[in-house]
Amino acid sequence: EIYWVIIIGICGLCAHFCITMALTLAPAIIVSPMEFLRLPLIALIGYFIYNENLDWYIFLGATIVLTANIINLQAEKSRKTN
Repeated sequence: EIYWVIIIGICGLCAHFCITMALTLAPAIIVSPMEFLRLPLIALIGYFIYNENLDWYIFLGATIVLTANIINLQAEKSRKTN
């Protein structure tokens, strides 16, 4: 049982290391949308692996997150071209 806690802790530490490394290699405007994509992907993993229910709140939240990220990326792209 304690092994699972250790594995989860190591995976969490590795995830934070990867995000920190990504922020050193790319601008935050590129890395942050990828970070927010994690939420809808976790919902899908929960559905397929753990047989969790998906309700419309999950799809609404995912739509809001993806739309906001697309708007931010478009605004950054137009700002760089001007």
